[in-house]
Amino acid sequence: MQDQVVEALFRLHDARIPDALNHLDLNPGNVIISPSKCIFLDWAEGAVGNPFFSMEYLRQHFLQAFPGQQEAELHFRKSYLNHWNSVADKTSEDLFRFARLVAAFAFAVSALPWDDPKMGQRQEFAGLLRSLVRRMHRESEQIRASRAA
Repeated sequence: MQDQVVEALFRLHDARIPDALNHLDLNPGNVIISPSKCIFLDWAEGAVGNPFFSMEYLRQHFLQAFPGQQEAELHFRKSYLNHWNSVADKTSEDLFRFARLVAAFAFAVSALPWDDPKMGQRQEFAGLLRSLVRRMHRESEQIRASRAA
Protein backbone atom coordinates (compact mmCIF):
# COMPACT_ATOMS: atom_id res chain seq x y z
CA MET A 1 0.00 0.00 0.00
CA GLN A 2 2.92 2.34 0.69
CA ASP A 3 4.00 2.02 -2.94
CA GLN A 4 0.47 2.82 -4.09
CA VAL A 5 0.33 5.98 -1.96
CA VAL A 6 3.71 7.15 -3.23
CA GLU A 7 2.72 6.42 -6.83
CA ALA A 8 -0.62 8.23 -6.37
CA LEU A 9 1.20 11.27 -4.97
CA PHE A 10 3.52 11.31 -8.00
CA ARG A 11 0.61 10.86 -10.43
CA LEU A 12 -1.26 13.77 -8.89
CA HIS A 13 1.88 15.89 -9.03
CA ASP A 14 2.67 14.92 -12.63
CA ALA A 15 -0.84 15.86 -13.80
CA ARG A 16 0.15 19.50 -13.36
CA ILE A 17 -3.13 20.55 -11.87
CA PRO A 18 -2.68 24.06 -10.51
CA ASP A 19 -2.64 24.37 -6.75
CA ALA A 20 -5.82 25.71 -5.24
CA LEU A 21 -7.05 26.88 -1.90
CA ASN A 22 -8.17 23.77 -0.02
CA HIS A 23 -10.61 23.54 2.82
CA LEU A 24 -9.59 20.28 4.45
CA ASP A 25 -12.66 20.24 6.68
CA LEU A 26 -15.11 20.79 3.85
CA ASN A 27 -18.48 19.60 5.04
CA PRO A 28 -22.04 20.93 4.81
CA GLY A 29 -21.78 22.51 8.26
CA ASN A 30 -18.95 24.73 7.04
CA VAL A 31 -20.79 26.13 4.03
CA ILE A 32 -23.49 28.80 3.99
CA ILE A 33 -25.32 29.18 0.69
CA SER A 34 -27.67 31.97 -0.33
CA PRO A 35 -29.10 32.81 -3.75
CA SER A 36 -26.36 35.37 -4.36
CA LYS A 37 -23.25 33.86 -2.73
CA CYS A 38 -21.55 31.02 -0.94
CA ILE A 39 -19.48 31.42 2.24
CA PHE A 40 -17.05 28.86 3.60
CA LEU A 41 -16.48 28.81 7.37
CA ASP A 42 -13.81 27.35 9.68
CA TRP A 43 -10.57 27.72 7.75
CA ALA A 44 -8.44 26.20 10.54
CA GLU A 45 -7.63 23.29 8.21
CA GLY A 46 -7.02 25.50 5.17
CA ALA A 47 -4.11 24.72 2.87
CA VAL A 48 -2.83 25.28 -0.63
CA GLY A 49 -2.45 22.20 -2.79
CA ASN A 50 -4.22 19.73 -5.01
CA PRO A 51 -7.92 20.67 -5.27
CA PHE A 52 -9.01 17.05 -5.42
CA PHE A 53 -8.41 16.66 -1.67
CA SER A 54 -11.18 19.08 -0.73
CA MET A 55 -13.47 17.51 -3.29
CA GLU A 56 -12.91 14.05 -1.85
CA TYR A 57 -13.73 15.21 1.68
CA LEU A 58 -16.93 16.84 0.44
CA ARG A 59 -17.78 13.76 -1.66
CA GLN A 60 -17.55 11.57 1.43
CA HIS A 61 -20.11 13.77 3.19
CA PHE A 62 -22.29 13.60 0.09
CA LEU A 63 -22.17 9.79 0.13
CA GLN A 64 -23.21 9.75 3.79
CA ALA A 65 -26.09 12.16 3.16
CA PHE A 66 -27.33 10.33 0.04
CA PRO A 67 -26.46 6.65 0.47
CA GLY A 68 -27.06 4.38 -2.51
CA GLN A 69 -27.74 7.21 -4.95
CA GLN A 70 -25.07 6.45 -7.52
CA GLU A 71 -26.69 8.61 -10.21
CA ALA A 72 -26.65 11.67 -7.93
CA GLU A 73 -23.05 10.98 -6.88
CA LEU A 74 -22.01 10.64 -10.53
CA HIS A 75 -23.63 13.99 -11.37
CA PHE A 76 -22.04 15.58 -8.30
CA ARG A 77 -18.61 14.27 -9.25
CA LYS A 78 -18.88 15.11 -12.96
CA SER A 79 -19.90 18.69 -12.25
CA TYR A 80 -16.60 19.11 -10.41
CA LEU A 81 -14.46 17.10 -12.79
CA ASN A 82 -15.61 18.89 -15.95
CA HIS A 83 -13.63 21.95 -14.96
CA TRP A 84 -10.37 20.08 -14.46
CA ASN A 85 -10.51 18.09 -17.72
CA SER A 86 -9.47 21.25 -19.54
CA VAL A 87 -6.30 21.78 -17.46
CA ALA A 88 -5.18 18.28 -16.45
CA ASP A 89 -2.58 16.29 -18.38
CA LYS A 90 -4.50 13.11 -17.55
CA THR A 91 -8.20 12.49 -17.37
CA SER A 92 -9.71 13.80 -14.20
CA GLU A 93 -11.42 10.49 -13.51
CA ASP A 94 -8.02 8.82 -13.16
CA LEU A 95 -6.83 11.63 -10.92
CA PHE A 96 -9.96 11.29 -8.84
CA ARG A 97 -9.08 7.65 -8.10
CA PHE A 98 -5.63 8.67 -6.91
CA ALA A 99 -7.08 11.50 -4.83
CA ARG A 100 -9.36 9.08 -2.97
CA LEU A 101 -6.33 7.18 -1.74
CA VAL A 102 -4.16 10.21 -1.03
CA ALA A 103 -6.95 12.15 0.73
CA ALA A 104 -7.32 9.33 3.26
CA PHE A 105 -3.54 9.35 3.75
CA ALA A 106 -3.49 13.15 4.14
CA PHE A 107 -6.27 12.97 6.70
CA ALA A 108 -4.36 10.35 8.70
CA VAL A 109 -1.19 12.43 8.60
CA SER A 110 -2.85 15.72 9.53
CA ALA A 111 -5.69 14.72 11.87
CA LEU A 112 -3.96 12.34 14.25
CA PRO A 113 -1.72 13.63 17.04
CA TRP A 114 1.46 11.86 15.95
CA ASP A 115 3.49 13.84 18.48
CA ASP A 116 1.48 12.35 21.37
CA PRO A 117 3.62 9.50 22.81
CA LYS A 118 0.47 7.76 24.10
CA MET A 119 -1.46 7.96 20.82
CA GLY A 120 -1.06 4.23 20.16
CA GLN A 121 -2.62 3.42 23.52
CA ARG A 122 -5.71 5.58 23.02
CA GLN A 123 -8.54 3.52 21.56
CA GLU A 124 -10.22 6.37 19.66
CA PHE A 125 -7.06 7.03 17.66
CA ALA A 126 -6.29 3.35 17.13
CA GLY A 127 -9.81 2.77 15.76
CA LEU A 128 -9.63 5.79 13.48
CA LEU A 129 -6.23 4.77 12.18
CA ARG A 130 -7.42 1.19 11.47
CA SER A 131 -10.43 2.60 9.64
CA LEU A 132 -8.25 4.90 7.53
CA VAL A 133 -5.83 2.09 6.68
CA ARG A 134 -8.75 -0.14 5.61
CA ARG A 135 -10.06 2.67 3.39
CA MET A 136 -6.61 3.24 1.90
CA HIS A 137 -6.31 -0.48 1.22
CA ARG A 138 -9.70 -0.53 -0.55
CA GLU A 139 -8.77 2.49 -2.65
CA SER A 140 -5.39 1.02 -3.60
CA GLU A 141 -7.10 -2.23 -4.62
CA GLN A 142 -9.55 -0.28 -6.80
CA ILE A 143 -6.63 1.45 -8.51
CA ARG A 144 -5.03 -1.93 -9.21
CA ALA A 145 -8.32 -3.33 -10.52
CA SER A 146 -8.88 -0.35 -12.83
CA ARG A 147 -5.39 -0.84 -14.29
CA ALA A 148 -6.01 -4.51 -14.88
CA ALA A 149 -9.30 -3.81 -16.67
